[in-house]
Amino acid sequence: MHVVLLPSWYPKDATDIGGSFFREQALALHRSGCRVGVVTPQFDSLRALSLGSLFSPRLTTEVDAGVITVRRHAVNWTPRLRDVIRRRWTRIGEEAFEAYQSAHGVPDVLHVHSVLDAGVLARRLSARFRIPYVLTEHSTAFARGQLPADELRLASDIAQFASCRIAVSPQLADLLVRTLDVGSGDWVTVPNIVDASFFSTPLRSIRQGAFTFINVALMDYKKGQDILLQAFAIARRDEPLMALIIVGDGEEEPRLRQLAQSLGIDGGVTFAGRLSRAAVRERVAAADGFVLSSRVETFGVVVAEALALGKPVVATRCGGPESIVRDDDGELVPVGDIEALARAMVRVAKGRDRFDPSALREGCRARFGEDAVIRAIRDCYAAVVGRAMLPGTASAREVGA
Repeated sequence: MHVVLLPSWYPKDATDIGGSFFREQALALHRSGCRVGVVTPQFDSLRALSLGSLFSPRLTTEVDAGVITVRRHAVNWTPRLRDVIRRRWTRIGEEAFEAYQSAHGVPDVLHVHSVLDAGVLARRLSARFRIPYVLTEHSTAFARGQLPADELRLASDIAQFASCRIAVSPQLADLLVRTLDVGSGDWVTVPNIVDASFFSTPLRSIRQGAFTFINVALMDYKKGQDILLQAFAIARRDEPLMALIIVGDGEEEPRLRQLAQSLGIDGGVTFAGRLSRAAVRERVAAADGFVLSSRVETFGVVVAEALALGKPVVATRCGGPESIVRDDDGELVPVGDIEALARAMVRVAKGRDRFDPSALREGCRARFGEDAVIRAIRDCYAAVVGRAMLPGTASAREVGA
């Protein structure tokens, strides 16, 4: 099976966490025996523009652990003109694909990750080269109501012609059925992969005494760290030795630091900043539990990664964790409920002995490990290429979760 991934965004290198789950899926597909390529247009912002970038190659090809990755670099001269950006992004994406297929042949299937904007590119390539495409949706923009009517119509059109439509959680699948007009077609559910490195990291017992929660997220409003800090302040009344580590950075960081200080909890909160993937994995492994306070998620791979490291989880029912956290894995609370989040954190800390790190890991591996997820994706590819699944005929079901 020859597949080319068309991601709407993609890591600039192996250390970049932006779109890292796309790259991990590409590598896993390669390890499973697929012939895999990635075609990715990449814009540099005017702010990041340098003299060197003006003279660097516009088209580059690299072999990333066996995955042929073709990048078409360009400068984003019109950051506020969305339609112009989309047309240009699609055009340079075509150039990158032309270079790929000239050297490596036409693939059996295209796999789009997030409909906007890679879906626009896929529609054009599908019509031009007669290649079916599979669509996986990840974006929180649908749940947050951020897409205007014209973009929703465009997304519906692209989804309509996909030979297989995948959502990364059942909650997102239900939302997309209600939001996008794709006729009688439905969405299957295939979760994101938890990278194998999380399953190979040595497990650590949950310590007695002080209990440390960790949160890993970009610091912006949708991640809800303001809610988390208020809940932590309440939880510390019952568990005065409880500690909290927040990993990440973002525009909300100054306000969150000020909030921690005003709540009188700055001594119990560590702002660890932005860390590498390896460093994040080590910090989570060293903590006692994981907490997610998001207002909206489509999946929440950090939650599954924490379970793979044997950590109990407290998370909000924000659209993704509901399909990850089972009763034996931790606690789920309503979005924005500060008191409920505080009580759940206290219950997990006080009831730490009921959580078995090995059981948490193995339950996660069975649902989100590489073998389970890639098997489901390859089944979709086989059905598409074999013409067993045509647009509008996929039955609603959950695959691999």
